[in-house]
Amino acid sequence: MGFEFKSEIERNPTPLSHEQLQALKTEDSCDSIKAQLEEVNEFIDENRLLQKFYAWKAIKEQMLDTGAEVIEE
Repeated sequence: MGFEFKSEIERNPTPLSHEQLQALKTEDSCDSIKAQLEEVNEFIDENRLLQKFYAWKAIKEQMLDTGAEVIEE
C-alpha cells in the first residue's frame, strides 16, 4: 500500500483573508483593464484615429474662433 504523507498545511489549508481576496480581485481587474486598453490603443493606431481627432479639434476651434460679423442693412 502506498501512503501519502501531507503536511499540516496541505491537510488543512487556511482560507484566504478578506484583504488577500480583495488584492487578488484588484490584480485580476487591473490585468483585464490593461488588456482592454492595449486593444483600444491598437485599434486607434491601426485606424489613425488620433490624427483624425486632432484635425477635427483644430477645425472645431477655427469654427468657434471666427470673428465674422453679420452686417445687416
